[in-house]
Amino acid sequence: MEDTLQQTFYCDHDHPDIQAVAARLKAGDKDPVTIAGRTFYFVRDKFPFGFDLYQRKASETLKRGYGVCWNKSLLLGGTSRGDKGTRGTSRGDKGTRGTSRDK
Repeated sequence: MEDTLQQTFYCDHDHPDIQAVAARLKAGDKDPVTIAGRTFYFVRDKFPFGFDLYQRKASETLKRGYGVCWNKSLLLGGTSRGDKGTRGTSRGDKGTRGTSRDK
């Protein structure tokens, strides 16, 4: 699982701006569902769809304030992974019903 959470060129979740936003979205909350919802609505509501190059880093989309679907999904992924304190709190790490993780 850790391999899938590694930073990539476009999903630059270790960027300081992404880290700051992710920490703010966490806001001391420990419930991963609440944090995920807050992060989703942040990207959906604060970043309108706007035509741009489809290959922008998450940090570039954050700075620009808009993006195409690809860019917004990278921003969502980046901010979801960004705050080091929230890593490891995905559904998979807490156990998901009906999968080998529960066994």
